[in-house]
Amino acid sequence: MNNKFIIEKKELFWTLSNLITIKMFFTYPKYMVETAGCSAWMSCVFMSLIAIIISYITLSLYEKSGKKNIIELSNKLGGKTFSVIIGLILCITLLFNMAVTARTLPESVKIVLLPLTPMSYLIIIVGIAAAVGAFSGIYSITRIHSLFMPVAFIIFIAMLLFLAPHIEINNILPVLGKGTYNTFVGSFYTLSIFSDIVVFYIILPFVGNSSDAKKGAVKSLLLSSVISVAIVFIYNTVYAYPSSDEFIFPLYQTTRLIRIGDFFQRLEAFFEFIWSISMLLYTSLYLFVICYIWKEIFNLKYSKELIFPFVIIFSTLSYLPASTTQMSDWGKFVYIITIPVCMILPGLIAVAYRIKTNAEKRKSLSGKN
Repeated sequence: MNNKFIIEKKELFWTLSNLITIKMFFTYPKYMVETAGCSAWMSCVFMSLIAIIISYITLSLYEKSGKKNIIELSNKLGGKTFSVIIGLILCITLLFNMAVTARTLPESVKIVLLPLTPMSYLIIIVGIAAAVGAFSGIYSITRIHSLFMPVAFIIFIAMLLFLAPHIEINNILPVLGKGTYNTFVGSFYTLSIFSDIVVFYIILPFVGNSSDAKKGAVKSLLLSSVISVAIVFIYNTVYAYPSSDEFIFPLYQTTRLIRIGDFFQRLEAFFEFIWSISMLLYTSLYLFVICYIWKEIFNLKYSKELIFPFVIIFSTLSYLPASTTQMSDWGKFVYIITIPVCMILPGLIAVAYRIKTNAEKRKSLSGKN
């Protein structure tokens, strides 16, 4: 595939960092606290290590395969039918993942900024913004990531510093919270926070050097792990369990505590603005990737014509949860499904491709002999 533009390592780094960490700004800390209690931060450390190991192995396999993405590997592995099946599985999974994740933005906006605005209007606005971003193309999306995310990261660090006076270390005692099983096994589904790394295995044809791309992806995993652990640790230490289990949007609830003197209060509205841009960048890239997969598996000439239909589907799926509680339940179910599809499947495809390639090489060499 010949592309006019190339995604540089820096752009890839910030794009993947946003994709992975965006869920931590909304509902994911609640899931971790529900399962592990005051040891949620320790569970986050454990899941981060597992995700880094799995992703590093998979990234190494894709580096050896050149710039072939998961669709191209599937096609070479099992032909057109197999690549269509894999592509459809990815499309469906990514659609539900995007719909559930993006629904958290209208929910938080309704709570923080626009309590009287109907949810349907907010979802439509998110859908329109995602469509505009996807229409601009992956190059524009990744460039905006590289410009905006460093600023967002600085603001995130400032937020943590402002929360430092509210930290109470005794809130993370007992160290193992709800027990060893809940901390290291029962919370295994929260590994899905790293499932968005699957986007890397799809957009490989757009990147430059595959070795540099791998380094950028690994660095984004490391940064995302640090940010995730920091968010959960701050939440664990600011709010004692079980009161910390009551909030749908933990980080929002935590930032409500920030005050600068007597004049600067309710800064959570400012942070909501930052998170909103991050989520709109997330949905724009996801929408582009879904359209791109569809184009590739069905050999279509263009993908932009697919944006409107997929926006309709995405918006409809986002609107289905009738309440915030139902949205949270749906999210937990969808995120569990993303683990095998988005984290395990790319590695299995790459391993099978390597086995087939090596077998063909041995067969070719034996034939010459």
